[in-house]
Amino acid sequence: MNFKKMHIYSLKPVLEQLKKVGAKPKFHYGVIKNLKLIQPELEALEELRESLQIAGWDGYVQKEKDLLTEYAEKDEEGNPILTGPNSVRLNEETKEEFYKKKEELDEENKELIEKYTKNQKEFDSILSEDVEVKLYKIDIDNVPEDLPNGGDVTELFMDVGILE
Repeated sequence: MNFKKMHIYSLKPVLEQLKKVGAKPKFHYGVIKNLKLIQPELEALEELRESLQIAGWDGYVQKEKDLLTEYAEKDEEGNPILTGPNSVRLNEETKEEFYKKKEELDEENKELIEKYTKNQKEFDSILSEDVEVKLYKIDIDNVPEDLPNGGDVTELFMDVGILE
């Protein structure tokens, strides 16, 4: 069956989690078998992702985090107030200063950012390509009723053709 490489990439953590769950033997076998079947593609994608790492990028990201922490609004313990998984609430009084310093940081790292963006676009393009992978079919009767995130997992497995 043909899949987008991104679906194979996103299937791995689900299968890894399910591998740890005590389940019916036929279901557990199917999870393990499918992990093995997607492994070559996952290894190629991971090796590619690692090869696209750019010297200095981690340093830039750390400087950006430090800047955000410095200008974030803080709670009673002095920790930045989060507005989402990777975002903070900026202090209104110093927000303009933050934007100025962020602009300076980005300007100093312009080539690095451009290279990272180019690599990320190419990687995303590769993830959107089709790949032929024959997955092991699991009979829907073997899916445990107490599966963690059961509905989501069942839907994902049906989308990629694992369940029959």
